[in-house]
Amino acid sequence: MTGYPADAAGFKVEHIVYKGGAPMLNDLLGGQVQVGTIALTSALPMIRDGKLTHKSEI
Repeated sequence: MTGYPADAAGFKVEHIVYKGGAPMLNDLLGGQVQVGTIALTSALPMIRDGKLTHKSEI
């Protein structure tokens, strides 16, 4: 993929489409993916429990 800031930084980004927030959160918690974008309200319980790290919000 071109045009992503990751290209300039020299690391690979792969776009993965999920059928909802729950499957993506499962992959994040299970270590299958290292980073994801999700609504804060969906991830907030896991952030509060210390299972996910919140880096920023838009």
